[in-house]
Amino acid sequence: MKTTSRLQGLMSHRRRAFVLLAVAAVALQLVILLWLTRAYRTPVWGTMRVMGWLHTVLVCVADALLLSLPAMAIRRHWRWLQWLLLSLFTAWGVAQLMYFPTYFDLMPPSSFVLWQNLDAMVLDSALSNWTPRCWLFVVPFVALAAADVLWLSRNGADGEPPRRGWLRVILAVIGLHVAADVVTYTVYWHKSVSVPEYLNDNYTHVKMSHASYLADNGLTGYLAYSAVVELAQHSSLTDVDEKRVTAFLQAMPAYADNTHSAGRDNLIVVIVESLNSWVVNLRLDGREVTPVLNALCADTSSIVGLHMRRQVKNGGSSDGHFMYNTGLLPLEQRAVAMVYPHAHYPTLVEALHRPVNVHICADPPALWNAEATAHTYGYSEFHGGRELKPLLQPSQWQWDKVILEAASRHLSRLRQPFVAQVVTLGMHEPYSRVDVPESWISRSGLYTLKVRNYLERVAVFDRELGLFIDRLRRQGVYDNSLIVVVSDHNDFVDQDPHGRPAIDPDGRDCVLLVLNSGHGHRLEQVFGQIDVYPTLLDLMGANSYAWKGVGNSLLRMPAVSSVAMSPAETCGSSPLLPRQVEAWEVSRLLITSRWFDTHTPGK
Repeated sequence: MKTTSRLQGLMSHRRRAFVLLAVAAVALQLVILLWLTRAYRTPVWGTMRVMGWLHTVLVCVADALLLSLPAMAIRRHWRWLQWLLLSLFTAWGVAQLMYFPTYFDLMPPSSFVLWQNLDAMVLDSALSNWTPRCWLFVVPFVALAAADVLWLSRNGADGEPPRRGWLRVILAVIGLHVAADVVTYTVYWHKSVSVPEYLNDNYTHVKMSHASYLADNGLTGYLAYSAVVELAQHSSLTDVDEKRVTAFLQAMPAYADNTHSAGRDNLIVVIVESLNSWVVNLRLDGREVTPVLNALCADTSSIVGLHMRRQVKNGGSSDGHFMYNTGLLPLEQRAVAMVYPHAHYPTLVEALHRPVNVHICADPPALWNAEATAHTYGYSEFHGGRELKPLLQPSQWQWDKVILEAASRHLSRLRQPFVAQVVTLGMHEPYSRVDVPESWISRSGLYTLKVRNYLERVAVFDRELGLFIDRLRRQGVYDNSLIVVVSDHNDFVDQDPHGRPAIDPDGRDCVLLVLNSGHGHRLEQVFGQIDVYPTLLDLMGANSYAWKGVGNSLLRMPAVSSVAMSPAETCGSSPLLPRQVEAWEVSRLLITSRWFDTHTPGK
């Protein structure tokens, strides 16, 4: 009876009742978000599942208390601020659930202000990622709102905020985080690291992903970390950082020979949207999905690399363009194209020193700063979505046809020698539906619907690539050109690994294909996107250019057989691996300090 009367007394006090329900709702939302974003794949979860759940619940309750603090600390006529805060939090989570299936990570806070990148295709891709189970995240918020309208607003007095209530909440939050760290440390880390080492590593690094960092340190810790990183993006180099960068640059390869030159005057780089390597040589019901790519890979004059690991970050495709053009790794937290579009970088175009340089794509000039970065990379001509828009009105499957036909027209008129970069778009998400007139691929019973839809787009690109190359031959451009077909990044296509071909169930590898190279070579080892830039310098005979990038040429020794996908995630092993890991931090320092605005490579 005493317990019942206490609960009735508590619930009759509107403020206390609302706070309790809000804490429960927000904590449940955070738990659901972490579950849907697979953050349970952190080491804690793998060691002891129950303790992993306990750790997560502790940090989620701590965040819920902080998000509910306004309800305890502000007067009645300001209570609408609480709903504004809870609504913003819910909107943030909804955006993350639409972002995660594409990038398998959380969207950093800085990306929420990139309104100019929102277009019909981006919105379509995001909405296609929303699944029925994502509604679970919204349910607690809706239930809280319903309870407030139907029950709390009609029951009891609102009351005044308790004295020093905010202080109690802060102390409770600190206590919950300490308890969560104690759980994590005693379960997993106590045998391998000291307490100071654990705290430093846990609070200063994103070990695998932003989602895992959120699971380890809570929303509050994650936002604080993001703010610190944001401030660090715009700081000048310390003496220690400058020495670190200088030492790295002085240890760069210093070769200047052109032993591996293909002897071609023109360079044509076709950057393909979301091209996974597992599509090459894939047969569906006994038929080739990519007969053109298969034939090009089998050509004895082609350089073929089907184990190129993705290194793009939150900049997506623009990060791929950045690496191929500058030889620098992207920022982990922010999109370089959006933050530093006008900084000076050493570039492939500058190294080749051709009189004509053209960039052809379907993007509007402002999308991911496509036009600004194209000029920054040295392309004097930009042909984008503005002039191609009338031709891009048909459904998405025809975009690669439009882009590659436009590229053929422009290239046929260019004065040689030239550098041309062509960016496709037809294989962009979403894959939940197929815009392509259904072919034998859609009628196959293999794989999931999304994978078949993706393969339909791949087949269209494959056909258009063949026609594009045929036109280059007829125009007399092919024989004097090095043609590079390279993925901007991979795409996981479907979260269900059982729905993808067994040749690469994780969908982790991208494609590098160099045509007309003069000496065929099949790269069986793993390598990174950052290794493309120095390889192109080798093939184009441009090694007199001092900046070789932070990667390594795939044609030189020691052979590349490892890659750092991030500072914490590596694959393979080679003497180059420590430098590959170091290259991430050095690239960040070079970019954020605008190093090349005041320093000339090699001097």
